[in-house]
Amino acid sequence: MLDRIAVLPATLLTAPQYVAEATARSAESEDYFWKLERRQTFQEPDDASYQAFVRGDWEEAQRIENDGRDALRRRFVEQGFVLRRVRVVESPITPYLQWEMRALRVRAEAGEEIRVLDASTGAASP
Repeated sequence: MLDRIAVLPATLLTAPQYVAEATARSAESEDYFWKLERRQTFQEPDDASYQAFVRGDWEEAQRIENDGRDALRRRFVEQGFVLRRVRVVESPITPYLQWEMRALRVRAEAGEEIRVLDASTGAASP
């Protein structure tokens, strides 16, 4: 089933376009806002933790994520809906995913509902 995602109609958005659309759609949410992520590498130049990761400073990247936990918790409460994320991962695990899994752990501890799915479990049957 997940292998069909790549062939579904879609619009490629720039980062600012994505943020604007996600903000608009989340404003329409009353209960839940779902996010599906499948890319195995990604660039997040506006994220301080990501920048620390890119520099190879894993300790600093983790510290930045941990320091943001309370602010995330408050944001999740204030937004008035539950953010649910499904993160599809493939092997081998990329360095980006290693960093992101640490960030997602903090987000989960702050109240985001996150599930990680091995891509092979969603593959089409032979």
